[in-house]
This record gives sequence, structure tokens and C-alpha cells, in this order.
Amino acid sequence: MSLTFRKLLAQYSYKVPQFLVAQAPARPRDQARLLVYDRNFKKTTHDYFINLADHLPPRTVLVFNDSKVIPARLSLTKPSGGRVKVLYLAKDHQFIKVMADRKLTVGTKLTLGNKLWFKVRRRQAAYYYLQPNFPLARLNNILLKYGTTPIPPYIKNTSLSERELRTAYQTVFARRQGSIAAPTAALHFTPRLLNKLRRRGFKIEFITLHVNLGTFAKLNPAQVRRHKLHSEDYFISAVVARRLNKYKATGFNIMAVGTTTVRTLESAAAGYKEMVAKLI
Repeated sequence: MSLTFRKLLAQYSYKVPQFLVAQAPARPRDQARLLVYDRNFKKTTHDYFINLADHLPPRTVLVFNDSKVIPARLSLTKPSGGRVKVLYLAKDHQFIKVMADRKLTVGTKLTLGNKLWFKVRRRQAAYYYLQPNFPLARLNNILLKYGTTPIPPYIKNTSLSERELRTAYQTVFARRQGSIAAPTAALHFTPRLLNKLRRRGFKIEFITLHVNLGTFAKLNPAQVRRHKLHSEDYFISAVVARRLNKYKATGFNIMAVGTTTVRTLESAAAGYKEMVAKLI
């Protein structure tokens, strides 16, 4: 790692004490603590997430990412009997693109259960391309059966079972499968909080961005210099795009819940005067 890259990387570095990183969600979720900063008076106060409506400006539209996390991590067996964990990233023609927790040799056969296997066909940078012995149309069902939830590396000692994680590491409104990590800013919302917000007059809209490689991959020098990461698939329906444009034109605040929603809205509006629908 060059000295220049270390200096660039230092701009993004900050320390978070490990004991402050939650290993399990609050129960119920909307009882998570909420830090509130008043920019007008430069004052910090503490509250609970269930009271979020008390701190939002009137005429606000909350935009959420409704992407659903898939159990994208697989534990495969090498010919030697050793295990390798791979993280599914995307389909690529007849292959699947993955990251692996150890070096793999092209041509190696990796088995899953008794009848399923993958052949390592090529390596590109930090990624491997595996060819399965089954139609890729079956992949989602196989991930649901054999896969595990790819929780972030900062959650190290969770006591939750895989079954519990598939619910806990998921927003309550998740519906479009495709993410390999949850849009975490929305994890604190519950049905009762959403209903409370609606009763108070706040508008709620949903877009979709499938969270992918950036959550797990390390930064490289080129990305830091260009301020540009990987690409991700997103979706904004024409109906939602029209409503958001109308809200904005009539003076509503458009509030993106989380960075995944921010980059979706920014991408859809880039180069245009209004929000543009995007299909995936």
C-alpha cells in the first residue's frame, strides 16, 4: 500500500469502539436510541426511534429502500475435504460471480450437499466465476435452502440463529429479493412507527436498490482517486417518480432513509431536471 493511498484512505477512517456496536437489534426495533442534532441551536439531545415523528420537519416525504436480503453466503467443500466460504454477488451469463475467503484454483470442483457442485472457471482480481451443475434458474431456491445471511463483519458475536437472522437482518417492508446486505438505516422502522408517521401526515414512498459489493469489498487506490465504487441495480417505478417530482415541486422535503436510497435518487436524477424512472 503506497503512502499516497494511505493518506487518501485516512480521509475515510474513524474509530468506533467495538463495545458500542450492537450485536443484536433492539426489541422492539423502534426502541433503539435516537441521537438528535438541532443545527439551528447546535444542540444534541437523546430520544428513542419511536418518537422520530417529533423531530421531522412538516411536509416531509420519507423514501425507503425495499430491497430484500438473500442468504448469499455458501459453505462449499473442496476435493481435499476442506471448506471454503463464498459470497454470491451476481449472475454472469452461465456463471455466478463470488468472493471467497481463501484462494481457489481454476478447475477446482466445489461441492454443495450430495448432488450440487460448482466448477471454478476463472479468476478476475478478487473475484471468482463459478459454473454450477444446475440451471441458474434454480439458484434462488438453492440459496434459500443452503445459504446463510451475510451479516456485516462488525457483527462478530451474534447469538441469533440463521432462522432468526433472516428476519432480524431484514427491513419490515423488504419485498424485492436481491441484496447481499441490508439497507441498515431502515432496520429500526416497525409497522407501528410507519403507521404513526402516516397519521402525522408524513408521506412514505419506496424505491429499490440491491446492495452489492461495496459493503464487503475493500477500497482500492483507483476507487479512492475517482471517488467511484462498483455499480448496483436499482428500480424506481414511473408512478413513484411522478409522485416524488410532484412533492418536490410543491415544496415537500424529500428525505432519503439511508445511503442506498440517497444514491438511488441521485442516480435517477443525475443529468435531469426531474426524477426519472428506472427499470431493472
